[in-house]
Amino acid sequence: MHSSDSALRQYLRTIQRQAWLVVLVPVLVLVAMFIVTKAQDKTYRASMTLVVGTQEIKGPPQLGDHSLTRNMTTLLESDYITRTVIRNLGLDMTASEFKKRLSVDVLPETSVLDVSYDSTDPELARNVVDEIRRIYPSRVDATLGTKRPGQPRSRDSFDIVVRVFDV
Repeated sequence: MHSSDSALRQYLRTIQRQAWLVVLVPVLVLVAMFIVTKAQDKTYRASMTLVVGTQEIKGPPQLGDHSLTRNMTTLLESDYITRTVIRNLGLDMTASEFKKRLSVDVLPETSVLDVSYDSTDPELARNVVDEIRRIYPSRVDATLGTKRPGQPRSRDSFDIVVRVFDV
């Protein structure tokens, strides 16, 4: 018993001598985290939800399948959309810098695209999403020959429909 008792006392004495480290290290970590957090710029996110589908000759649009949704995601992230938004808003950035801030997610097993843009300027984030909302559906209509109600069906029409659901 005597040896275990002395080992315990030695252990307690070591802890008493090193108590300042036990207190100091967590305090330093908390202070460092606070400084790093305050030094970082706040990031604002603007987002919108798009729904993609196909327009039947008669009847309401049909929600698209997964491959259509992935294709529409790729088109949304295209250089054309990126360059057009940069040019229209007069942004001083490259296409790759812009794309790092743009996020397009396909919700699993849906025809829904969740589009968001991150910026340290909340107004810029909103303006980018608004510009994408303005140009993307019209670009899809113009390039993929979307058939509109009351118009004759074109031979090369894909009849793709893109609608903004939520901004």
